[in-house]
Formats: sequence, structure tokens, C-alpha cells
Amino acid sequence: MIRWTGTLFLVISVLTVISISIAVAQTRKDCDISQGFIEANHLFNQGKFKEAASLYELAIKKVKNGELYYNLGNAYLKLGKLGKAILNYRNAYLYTPRSEDLKANINYARQLTRDKIEKKERYSVLNTVCFWYRAFSLRELFFGFLIVNGLFWTLALFRIWFRNEFLYWSLLSSFILFIITGSTLGTKIYNTFFVKEGVVTTKELGVRAGNGPNNTVLFYLHDGTECKILNGDGGWLKIELADGKKGWVQKKFVGIVGG
Repeated sequence: MIRWTGTLFLVISVLTVISISIAVAQTRKDCDISQGFIEANHLFNQGKFKEAASLYELAIKKVKNGELYYNLGNAYLKLGKLGKAILNYRNAYLYTPRSEDLKANINYARQLTRDKIEKKERYSVLNTVCFWYRAFSLRELFFGFLIVNGLFWTLALFRIWFRNEFLYWSLLSSFILFIITGSTLGTKIYNTFFVKEGVVTTKELGVRAGNGPNNTVLFYLHDGTECKILNGDGGWLKIELADGKKGWVQKKFVGIVGG
């Protein structure tokens, strides 16, 4: 039993060290890009949106965060590039899902798009019961799960030595919270890395019946239209729209969210 509990403590300690290391590394990267970020903001305020966008793009190659993506989206919106604006707003949402300014800007950009696709409404437990799923970023959910994980195992260890009703109910409550946060985190990871979505980044894009230029064009999409990516084949992507329509498009004309 002692060896088992010692192993648990070791695992929790390693996870904590890894989390702290990630946070420190992120802080160092943020410091490295601060000068370029300030210069890009200065260019944006001067109305030099193209130059500002270039600097934001360079900064994002070094570190990714919500503010950088948000400002890059604003620069592209000013340049009239709706697809790239929405793409970067969507990327910013992965890091700062509670930003009211971000929500306002992406809704405004979507109103400017040419394709008005009616979305099929589906009941979602994540959007109703598990309201925190959309309210927190993947990183925040990870740290939240880490805290709950530590709390659960700590209470479990105390329960070994102290047998009382309060610890029993505390352990049971923490276990339920452990399951909920773990399930939410797992779903977030799956939807972030395995369910891909894209945004059209060209003025007009033909959606074809197959993955080749000789296939029939089924319909056209325009700058800023969002879609779900089903699979890919070379330089082609099979997509699905919110209304259920499917087809193949050239990969180079679609920006992948989180890509």
C-alpha cells in the first residue's frame, strides 16, 4: 500500500512539474515576442494594416495566444479579407473563449460574408448542461483537471488513515468532479485535435463532386464561409457545410482552425 501511494504522489508531482514548466516556457516566449507585438500594434494604429498583419504572422510562428490571433483577425478585417479574419478569430477563441470583444468581432465578420447557410439545430449536452465546456480553453480545462486530480488523490490518501464520514463524502464528491472534469477535458481534446473545421480564404471557391479539377462543380462558396473538414486526399479536402451539403475543395484555399 505504501509503495502504491508513493507512486501516486510521484505521478502527481511529475504532472505538476510539467505544468509549471509549460507555464514558464510560455511566459518566456511571450517576452520574446513583446517587442514585435508592440511594433505591430503601432503599425495597426497608424492604419498600416498590411504591415501589421505581417508582423503578427511572424509573432504567431514563435508563440500562439489569443491576443495575437485576435489582433491579426482585426488587421485582416480592416483589409477586407473576411476569410482570414474569421479564421484568426476562430483561432483566438481557442485561447480566449470568454472575450466579449472577440465574440462581437467574429459575429460582425460573419454578417459580412456572402454565403448565408442555415445551420441544422441539434441539441447538445455540452452547450446546455456542461456550460463550462465552451467557457474555458483547453489549457484552462487541463489545469482545472490537474487540480481536481490532485484533490481527489490527496483525499484518497487521507481516507486511508482517517475514517470519518466527512472525508467519505468529500472523497465521493471529488471523485464525481474528477469524472466530470476528465470527461470534459477528453472531449475538448478530441474536438480540438481530431474534429477539424475550416474557413474559405479566397473570393470564390468551387465545391466539386470529387477530388480533382475535372470533377463537376456542385456549387460555389465565398470568402469567410465556415465548414467541417471530413477528410483529405493530397491537395484536396472533403468538406461539409452546416446545412449538410458536402463536396471537395482545393486545400490551399481553406484555412484550418487550429492548424
